[in-house]
Amino acid sequence: NTKWKKPYGFVARYSKTGSLRWIKAFASTSDSIMLEDIAVLSDGTMAVVGYTKASEYAANDKSKGTYDAIILRLTSTGYLKSSKSFGGKNSDMFTCVTATENGFAVGGTTYSTTGDFEGLPGTSAIIMNFDADTNVVWKKYLHGNAASTIGGIAHDDDGNIFATCLT
Repeated sequence: NTKWKKPYGFVARYSKTGSLRWIKAFASTSDSIMLEDIAVLSDGTMAVVGYTKASEYAANDKSKGTYDAIILRLTSTGYLKSSKSFGGKNSDMFTCVTATENGFAVGGTTYSTTGDFEGLPGTSAIIMNFDADTNVVWKKYLHGNAASTIGGIAHDDDGNIFATCLT
């Protein structure tokens, strides 16, 4: 579609033999959408994370023209089930996601100290744990001497969450 702003995100499903099953585009006429990671949850739905300034997905009342972190929840066939954004005065991005026993956890970075990231010390790596309905269970931050971001996230069978952080 020539009206879409670039870049825009795609989610694709391949069979175990490499055959393309489906591909879905997530785009906007207002601004770009960057999708960074995906996790298949225990119920077969997907959690896709990234960031955007697009009015169709962003928390525009919070972003003021900067990026908001987004979570897209997709059905097993790739259709948008729901979207949720998290933002503050500055840019905020989710870069990784892992399925957990009762939902999923995400990692990324926030430059905000307002909105959904009220009270954080500024540029911080952020980890958020969500239930199956995309409600926040908890959020934590890591803050070093410079810009910090969570680059990878995983969990074990005991429910522990592990994250790699660049600072």
